[in-house]
Amino acid sequence: MSRRSSGRGIVGQRIVVTRARNQSESLITALTQVGAIPISFPTIQHQQMRDLREVDAGIRAALDADWVVFTSANGVRAVADRVAITMEDRWRPQRIAAVGPVTASALGQLALVANLIPGEYHGGALAAALGKVSGLSIVLLRASAAQPTLANDLRSAGAEVLDVPVYRTEMIEPDQGALDELGQGVDVVTFTSSSTVHGFVSALGAGGRSLTDSAIVATIGPITTATAISLGMSVEVEATESTTDGLIQALVGHF
Repeated sequence: MSRRSSGRGIVGQRIVVTRARNQSESLITALTQVGAIPISFPTIQHQQMRDLREVDAGIRAALDADWVVFTSANGVRAVADRVAITMEDRWRPQRIAAVGPVTASALGQLALVANLIPGEYHGGALAAALGKVSGLSIVLLRASAAQPTLANDLRSAGAEVLDVPVYRTEMIEPDQGALDELGQGVDVVTFTSSSTVHGFVSALGAGGRSLTDSAIVATIGPITTATAISLGMSVEVEATESTTDGLIQALVGHF
């Protein structure tokens, strides 16, 4: 059931937040500040890899690489957890590239600063921003579910890439309280990654498709939009800047 109405602006709009619970606070707070009613409906959770030997090997290899690349704040957190156990404060790569400002900010956990942040916050822009990489060694520290596009692009450009999954994403079952909230009416469903789209569909099945047919679907960027469309959703709002602030701005602008 949808209660959406563009006449009242974003104030009072019931907006579903599907990202992992430990990451949802900033989006929920921002929605509240603009007068929306956020509905916490986490569809995924992040876990460490079951076998950490490859993670630890990648962390060690990063010390000798020309570039270390992070594509999410979760990747930084996963590495920080392992560095705290295996290397203490001795982890100082030569150069670090972060896919966006949120990922770059997370590097503070390691007392590190990004040497490179692309102008647009996605893998394609990051590959382009790295410039000529032929002959360079690059360690890519990423989610296990991430698409291989960035690694493939860098290899095609002549780089030697060590592609290391450092955390995994799991879909979770919604609790009854969250389902009851959805039943009271939804105006917008937000997706902040492809994983949240898959998690939403997995959690609700046909009911999820019905919900996104009647509510506005809003995404954080083009990759998430492409995933939503591939699963039969119609995306009405896409953030120009792939950040929480960008998503809020896009929603406010829409209404």
